[in-house]
Amino acid sequence: LKDSLDAIFTDSNVFVGKNAASLTFTLFADFHYKAGMYSTTIADLEAILKRADTSESAFIMSAGDITNDAIGSPELFKTYLNYYTEEGKLLPAYNIYGNHELEGTGNSMDVVTPTLTNSDVVWGTETGEMVNSIGYYYFESEGFRIVCIDTQYSYDPITGEWEHNPTKSYGAPSGNTNKNSLGPVQLTWLEEVLTDAAENDIPCIVVGHDGFSGLGWSTTSADASAVRTIFKKANDLNPGTVLMCINGHVHTNHQGYNEGVFYLDTNTVRNGWWQSTSVEHYTSEHTYEYQEYDANGNPVGEVTSKALSSLSQAKKTWFFEDPLSAVITIDEYGVISIDGAQSTWAYGIEPTSVTKPGVEPLISSGTYWSCDILGHDMVWQSDDTYHWSSECSNTLCNEVIERTAHSYGEWSVVKEATVSETGLKERKCITCQEPQTEVIPVIKNEESKSEEAPSVPDGEDGTNVPDNEETPDESGSEDTSNTPESEEVPSASESEDRQENDSNTSENEDAYENNMDTSEDEDVPATSTNVPATGDDSNLARWLVIIILGSAALSIAAVLSYRKRKQ
Repeated sequence: LKDSLDAIFTDSNVFVGKNAASLTFTLFADFHYKAGMYSTTIADLEAILKRADTSESAFIMSAGDITNDAIGSPELFKTYLNYYTEEGKLLPAYNIYGNHELEGTGNSMDVVTPTLTNSDVVWGTETGEMVNSIGYYYFESEGFRIVCIDTQYSYDPITGEWEHNPTKSYGAPSGNTNKNSLGPVQLTWLEEVLTDAAENDIPCIVVGHDGFSGLGWSTTSADASAVRTIFKKANDLNPGTVLMCINGHVHTNHQGYNEGVFYLDTNTVRNGWWQSTSVEHYTSEHTYEYQEYDANGNPVGEVTSKALSSLSQAKKTWFFEDPLSAVITIDEYGVISIDGAQSTWAYGIEPTSVTKPGVEPLISSGTYWSCDILGHDMVWQSDDTYHWSSECSNTLCNEVIERTAHSYGEWSVVKEATVSETGLKERKCITCQEPQTEVIPVIKNEESKSEEAPSVPDGEDGTNVPDNEETPDESGSEDTSNTPESEEVPSASESEDRQENDSNTSENEDAYENNMDTSEDEDVPATSTNVPATGDDSNLARWLVIIILGSAALSIAAVLSYRKRKQ
């Protein structure tokens, strides 16, 4: 695929920026950490951070709901915002507002906003500086712009104001409309940020807790249509500006393209299924590893096993056995590769009342791009005559190519022919690259050509060629001319005798012609009518001997007859 893209898009920045390189980062969503509530642990977070380190990720990203109690979880932020790689570098870490970040007593934006990142970002304020009441921002990495939005706004129809989810809440206030929105101010900011990216050839990844895909899943934001319109404007201005949009929130696993943008619905780390009704499904034998921490986030005592059933949300939640995360790579052409993760349901206990698709212990792995823009990358099968494809290697593409005859390009010489050895030439199908080869004959040596035997002119050897006999020449063409019968010419002495005896000339000539007509009776070899074809020298010597002997016999017979008559 990369070779094909190189050939098409060399020196082109039509899909991503001219300054962009390959980007790798680690992603997770809906960690939902709170001691005594869910089964996620700091050890799970450390495992995800370690994965980011070993994959050489440029940064790590949480797609919201990292905690249900920010102020009561100092160990969480101490671990997340202070991880140093094996090379001794601080790993850039980012989070966005989900609907649970402000849950719990005392959890205001003044508490949560400063925990969203450990790195420099451009905040959504007039100056770009952090203000605790603003929770959206962007940053750049490896030539890409990552735009982190806040979908926790809603509209109060009584006051006519847009407001952010308040302190000690896990959603919009009752009675508000347009829930899970960006609000008009943030929408204007988003459009400005993406337009600037389009004008400066900067490819973008947008991350929000709620979804905007419009694909029938994870479209949980009231602003979904407005956001997609902004994406389209940016991509119309410069194709490939918005490459990818990431969401969390719904705890499901989906991927898809809409108008050239790849939408990734990121599954939860462990809380696979939650429902409002309580069901006893875990017993005291089903445990998880528990570690206690002090107020400063330092571990206290040893790790112990606790029953899952002791968790406050155990009766409403079905957990995954292992924590899920993904390592994502986007190359310079906008091809997205996801190295996901797969687990099982904890202790094999699956939910029995799932009401939506994509609920599974999985973040899918795959390779994704827009075939409408970059074209298909077919997995070809072929024989000597046809090629066909069972699938495009794009994970989301169902394109199939039926059996089609090969269409070949120009021949190229693989091995030159010589006077003693054959050569070889090859050409390839321009669609599937199936090769076809052909032998090049040995070079004909001019010096080794056999010399042609000289042909015998008709009639010069005394032979009679019948009027209807056709003699083919060397090239295979035929000579259709008629060769007259040859006449015997008397010798010089015979001519003198004829001059002395003019009165007997006519008689002698009659005798000569009679003798010719009766040559067969006198055992004179008859003249053959099978004249060798020109160039056929296989029996030339034999024919020359027969012709000479026949001519001599006729001459001798004629002379004897003439002298006998004269006497």
